[in-house]
Amino acid sequence: MPRFVIYPKEGDRLELEFERFVVNAQNREIELYNQHGEQCGAFVTRANAAVVPTELRPTQRLDMLTFTVYLANHHDEPF
Repeated sequence: MPRFVIYPKEGDRLELEFERFVVNAQNREIELYNQHGEQCGAFVTRANAAVVPTELRPTQRLDMLTFTVYLANHHDEPF
C-alpha cells in the first residue's frame, strides 16, 4: 500500500499508509481509502497543507518540470 506524508499546518508531519485519498470539497475533508475501497479515515482540509507520496520519482518526460516545495513551518522538510 502506498505511503503518504501529511503536512499539517501546525505540528509535525505524519506518515500513513493508505491506497488513495479524495478531497471532498463539500465536507471540507480529505478522505482516506484502504485497498478494499473502504473509507479508513479523514482529515479536515483547513488543518492540512499537503498530502504527498513518500516516494517521488524523477520523470523522463521532457515536457514536465520538477519543483521543490517548501511549506511554512516545514522548511527543513521540502518535497
